[in-house]
Amino acid sequence: HGHSAGDQVLASFAHIVRRELRHDQLFGRLGGEEFAIMLPRALAAQGVALGEHLRRLVEQTALQVEGKQTLKITISVGVASLAMNEVKSLEQLMNMADIALYRAKSQGRNRVESFNVVNGNSVEHILFR
Repeated sequence: HGHSAGDQVLASFAHIVRRELRHDQLFGRLGGEEFAIMLPRALAAQGVALGEHLRRLVEQTALQVEGKQTLKITISVGVASLAMNEVKSLEQLMNMADIALYRAKSQGRNRVESFNVVNGNSVEHILFR
């Protein structure tokens, strides 16, 4: 579909996500088609629920590209969660989210998978591809 179409898809996706987040939730593009959301003071189940909500919204959205072609896109979501005193590094958290993401992709895509969801977590990290 070309670079222009890809840029439009990424911008539309970012708009959908930003519209759904609270003011204290951080969203950004890591590179390519990879995004991350930080959900401070959220439980693991809240991260999974947000991932599923966003997955459904994206799946239900028809994107008009270059003024003519309509595309349907999907996302795979990997969720990683650790209590504050268990976080060794941001890199560790990202790697855990990446493992969950690849599990989602290997099980058919367009789904949410989590890495070691533990009750009472205070940090959530969701990684999108």
